[in-house]
Amino acid sequence: MARSFRILSALLFAVGLSACLLSPIQATLRPESYWQVDDVRPGMKGIGRTVMHGTKVEEFDAEVIGILRNVNPGRDMILCRLAGLNLDKTGVIAGMSGSPIYIDGKLLGAVAYAWQYGKEPIAGITPFVQMDQFVAAYERRDVADRERVKRIGLANPLDVQGKRYDQVTVSEDFREMRPTSSDGLWMVPLRTPVASSGMSTGSLAVLQDQFNDMGMVPVQGGAVSVSVSEQDRISALVPGSACSVALITGDFDLSAIGTVTHVEDKRVYAFGHPFMGLGACDLPLMTGYVHTIFPRQTLSFKMGSPLREVGVINADVSTCIAGWLDRTPDMFPYV
Repeated sequence: MARSFRILSALLFAVGLSACLLSPIQATLRPESYWQVDDVRPGMKGIGRTVMHGTKVEEFDAEVIGILRNVNPGRDMILCRLAGLNLDKTGVIAGMSGSPIYIDGKLLGAVAYAWQYGKEPIAGITPFVQMDQFVAAYERRDVADRERVKRIGLANPLDVQGKRYDQVTVSEDFREMRPTSSDGLWMVPLRTPVASSGMSTGSLAVLQDQFNDMGMVPVQGGAVSVSVSEQDRISALVPGSACSVALITGDFDLSAIGTVTHVEDKRVYAFGHPFMGLGACDLPLMTGYVHTIFPRQTLSFKMGSPLREVGVINADVSTCIAGWLDRTPDMFPYV
């Protein structure tokens, strides 16, 4: 166990060092393919895409109920009510981070925030236009300087579960918050399930303590079984598909599970919120397989496993993670 943590510590040190060495590369996007925040209005309806089991991308419904301006410098949030795929029972699911929302065929953004303990699946959507802007600039300012909690007034009050809300509290901190009834709608970033294999329950307990403030939830995952079809194993990354970011590979495996928001040529965007807020980085990007949904009263999460390496994550900024297909990251060899 000690050896695995030394490997992880060395990896994270190298990832941090790479932030000083790597230079950003921009992808060419078509502005007509995604929404500008100024053009979004409450009442607009669309669809979202995510994986609930295996590698099959399924659709759910989404309706815009509000727009929050200046959640952080240069950042807005779009509130949506989700429906379908049993979300009325599970609520918004950790692991859905990055699930794309489309309105009239145009990309709105990525599911990234949730209302814990809420009886309706209300999600905070990170606008894709800002995901792209922050990746292009490798923006890290508001990751380091963000406020823990910010209360934002609404120009148009929301009616949710028979109550009217005229403000929303947004937390940018993964540490456990204790909202009161006076806080109204309280949006928190979706935590990232981190699937492990080859580790004991004691190791997972240590990881839980270390990762809690970073928004990661270590779960016993294991590798996919031999019964998984060849079609699943060779599945490509598309908007809505499960993706994985590897921290450790080999005898031990530790991989974050999330969802792909957009693929432009070989540029991939995912999560809709930071992973570890590293800025420039160099981590393996892998396809993912979802075993099941683990429902909880606080926040349900996906249990999944990585499948195969398909590229590299080279940007971990405040609005998302992003990377490139068909590239190979530098990894520490097992010694």
